[in-house]
Amino acid sequence: MMFILQIRRWLIMTATIGITFLALELIGVFVLTAITPN
Repeated sequence: MMFILQIRRWLIMTATIGITFLALELIGVFVLTAITPN
């Protein structure tokens, strides 16, 4: 039972890091496109 809880905790942590990374990357791209003129 502890093993399943451990896996779930790891999955949540990985998902959180992944979502944060994606959000930061999207913000970075948005800022770059906003700064650089066409």
